[in-house]
Amino acid sequence: MCEAVFLPRQLCAQQTPRPDDSLRQFGSPRTASRQPPPVVTAIAISSDGSLLATAGDDALVNLWRIDDGRLVYALRGHTEWVRAVAFRHDGKVIASAGDDRTVRLWDTASGELIRTIGPTESAIYAIQFHPDGKSIAAGGFDRSVRLFDSQTGNLVRRYGGSCNDLRAVAFSADGKLLAAGGRDGQVRIWNSDDASVVREWSAQSLRLRSIAFSPDSDRLATAGEDGKVHIWNTQAGQETAAIDGGNGKVMSLCFCATDRLATGGSDDLVHVWDLATGKELIHYSGHLGTVAALACDPTGKLLVSGGFDASVRVWQLEGPGHGQAMRPNEEVQSR
Repeated sequence: MCEAVFLPRQLCAQQTPRPDDSLRQFGSPRTASRQPPPVVTAIAISSDGSLLATAGDDALVNLWRIDDGRLVYALRGHTEWVRAVAFRHDGKVIASAGDDRTVRLWDTASGELIRTIGPTESAIYAIQFHPDGKSIAAGGFDRSVRLFDSQTGNLVRRYGGSCNDLRAVAFSADGKLLAAGGRDGQVRIWNSDDASVVREWSAQSLRLRSIAFSPDSDRLATAGEDGKVHIWNTQAGQETAAIDGGNGKVMSLCFCATDRLATGGSDDLVHVWDLATGKELIHYSGHLGTVAALACDPTGKLLVSGGFDASVRVWQLEGPGHGQAMRPNEEVQSR
């Protein structure tokens, strides 16, 4: 019998641990009163690839140097679980939000709090800056995605959601579209300028957990608790590919290139898929709990993940010596 105080209960039953393929790990800042260590459920990388933000259930936002893993700042101000972090495109501002119903903007150079937006009516689960950096979208445990002016904190507009449990929001790279989804598995896409609904469809059979636009804005990836990943044409709302995301829920995804998608979930693995061929390129082991958050650096060569095992891991996407061979039973259908 093993004693794994900080790990999910089912891990005690594992007899042979998986190999650790990660290039490096980031540690959580130690606190005398914090036991067990915080889970990591939010990750973001700055546009120049120099800074990494991580957050979780300890109410902190940790800002790291990605090249050497040095902690730059531990940003304190939230009072509850921080569910989401996002960098402004220029990397000078990091936004965070969570269960305390606030969005907080921080100066990445000084670590100082710039502004607190809210509290809103309910907890916030997902945020993203508009590509122009002038506004930020926030969605959570009600039926609205709110767009706030990042300079003043004022509410600019609301986008009516399809359910009262929204888990993911995303802007297209050109800023023209805003997408969101949640408990009912529906995806709704709006014109970001006037909040008119462009299209809506059922994307997942269970709760939707993560969405992302491709770098060219032509495709939208969705994933959720049904264990499936779907790729959609954003203009027509038609499915172009379907992926069996592994054994369990798919909790996180991100594009690493126009035709390369990374996913993570309750199978404790990070998978990388080639969307052009419909093949799993590789999968990485090392996490000892659900992979809850993913982010790829701007070069597409490094992938960072965080999870319920309280670890943050960096994976090398190119080069020898990292990763596991493709699963023989992968199921990918291109449409």
